[in-house]
Amino acid sequence: MQSVGSKAWQHVRSNVVGYIALFFALGSGTAMAANTVFSTDIVNGEVKSVDIQSNGVASVDLLNGGVETQDLLDEDVKSQDLDNGSVRTSEIQNAAIH
Repeated sequence: MQSVGSKAWQHVRSNVVGYIALFFALGSGTAMAANTVFSTDIVNGEVKSVDIQSNGVASVDLLNGGVETQDLLDEDVKSQDLDNGSVRTSEIQNAAIH
């Protein structure tokens, strides 16, 4: 008759690969998945201004026509913010240039 220690050791030896796989699956896989967020994980309209770091949105991130007049506060855009030739006279309606 085998002793309890001998049976336990035999069980571990015969299942060592399974225990190693379980250790890695529970140990490292979940931590990585919990710290990864993709665009598809975000519900439309759920990213707020406080979620975006300063200078976190660049012009390449905006669609053409994505920013409209009602999106800007008074005096948000100053002449020094504009490139030469970026505003055409046909785009200026009842506006005063400072």
